[in-house]
Amino acid sequence: MRKLCIAIPTYNRCAELERALNDLLVLIWGGKNQNKIEILISNNGSTDNSAGVINEYTKKFECIGVPVLQITNSTNIGFDKNLLNCFMGSEAEYVWYLSDDDIVRSEALQIIFSDIEIYSPNCILYNFNQPPYDFNSPYIEENVYFNKVEEHSLESISKIIHWPKMSSIVMKSAKNLNADLKQSDYKFMHVGLFCQIALSQGKILHSRKFIAGVDDRYLEKVDFLPYVANYMSETIYKVFAKAGRMSLLKPYLEKYPTHYESPLNSCINFITHNNKNGIQIKKELLREVKAIIFLEVKKNKIVGYLNLTRGLPIRYFLSYIEKFFLLYKLRKVIGIAANKKKFINLIITPTKKQISDYLKPDYLYSKNSYSQYGEDVLIEQALERLRIHKSDVYYLDIGSNHPFYLSNTYYFYKNGGKGVCIEPDQLLYESFKKKRPRDSCLNVGVSIDDKKFADFYLMTANVLNTFSLEEAEKISAMGTYKIKNSIRVPMQNINEIFENSLERMPHFVSLDVEGLDLKILETLDFKRYRPSIFCIETLSYAENGEQEKNKKIIDFMKAIKYSIFADTYVNTIFVDSTLKEFK
Repeated sequence: MRKLCIAIPTYNRCAELERALNDLLVLIWGGKNQNKIEILISNNGSTDNSAGVINEYTKKFECIGVPVLQITNSTNIGFDKNLLNCFMGSEAEYVWYLSDDDIVRSEALQIIFSDIEIYSPNCILYNFNQPPYDFNSPYIEENVYFNKVEEHSLESISKIIHWPKMSSIVMKSAKNLNADLKQSDYKFMHVGLFCQIALSQGKILHSRKFIAGVDDRYLEKVDFLPYVANYMSETIYKVFAKAGRMSLLKPYLEKYPTHYESPLNSCINFITHNNKNGIQIKKELLREVKAIIFLEVKKNKIVGYLNLTRGLPIRYFLSYIEKFFLLYKLRKVIGIAANKKKFINLIITPTKKQISDYLKPDYLYSKNSYSQYGEDVLIEQALERLRIHKSDVYYLDIGSNHPFYLSNTYYFYKNGGKGVCIEPDQLLYESFKKKRPRDSCLNVGVSIDDKKFADFYLMTANVLNTFSLEEAEKISAMGTYKIKNSIRVPMQNINEIFENSLERMPHFVSLDVEGLDLKILETLDFKRYRPSIFCIETLSYAENGEQEKNKKIIDFMKAIKYSIFADTYVNTIFVDSTLKEFK
């Protein structure tokens, strides 16, 4: 019997599946646990080339001695039943669910096998790298082992219920637990199985380590219903009942109350939110969401005249308006309108109040920020001094990292601005090219000399990637984040970038290169190139609360006549004090 089954449910995502299988092949090949692993793929009636991909990689895995088990459904039996197929079809001692669109970390298998050997758990819950939880703010902050789920240890199952990431869980297989799970009908099947096993068998490990994360390339499309969280309430009741632990249900719900969201409001908010943020909704899902809106409108008799709701655009429009105006009263309008006073009291005044409540000052005057501590909002204030609108901003982003997460430039890009983004990490660079096509993206490092190539140290938290070996080793010595790998990266001198890669002088420069910021500034020819605004990381990285401000950067900028416009402690915003707007 193999120790670990990596179970991959899939449906019509052959490109993502191929990428996932190729990553696994590279990860497993030659590793010390190679002969302890099996792969299981459950193809849920896919109509694309998923079957071809599965057959191709079955042969590749068999060449290295890793068996691939295939389950093929003739039709789509639903996501949850497909997950159950994966769990029940495993022939190994443990099952690790892996979503075909997630990224496996290079040390994942080593971590899993180590935890199994040390703890012999029935269930393991790991951290998953996706905002708001990432390497810098982990969901599970410390390792905790629970021998049993009791009233004082309900956190052992509440964690997975509130952050149900499939690729973050490993469970002992049903064969080894002798559990009757074949008839399970849970929504969020992976959560239901995890909790039932935890409640009935105990031995749960919460690990602060990361084994997988979201692939940003697949975040631009949404393919799940907006109110699926409602199903979790149903699952919670079933879990406690099937595990024979109903005595714990009441204390669980008192500590972690469930929340039900109206499908109508949820669908309306879902469409509005995704459109506002430029996220595509898959066509099939959009049709389903709009159909739900129509059915909810009809069911609740919000509009009595069905002939007004035949077209989907009209259905959506009426449903959206209903959120703010009680349209079910429309059927009474004819009678009310005959009485002017009654019309004003029952229709006009309540409607004006609803509009006023919705357009309240905190909504009108709030600002979105994508930076770590609101730096983009402060930069916008400095730009306003120069009478530069956010849609006209031209920027240079050195050490861009992520296209929008903790980005000092995405706010301006989203509002029409553009610029040059420099990111030496190949995966992050590709993400930039795809998600910010107006920007010019350079997959290089910024040099301070004439070197054409340099070693780039990839850390387990990519926000800490650096060209400085000294900085990488210092971070690694702190304990949490390690040097994952190093790669050779082409380099360009900072002055060459200003000369050859910029359309014009940038209005502001965002600089965050982990330990080399000062050297880059010292190399830049400020007599020729003098952007109006700089946003520079001026706080050293530390895990013990002993971070220090880099006074050398502050002193250097003051010496070349840049003054501090604002400081968020982590980053400092400097402005050219020779400009009349900043004197």
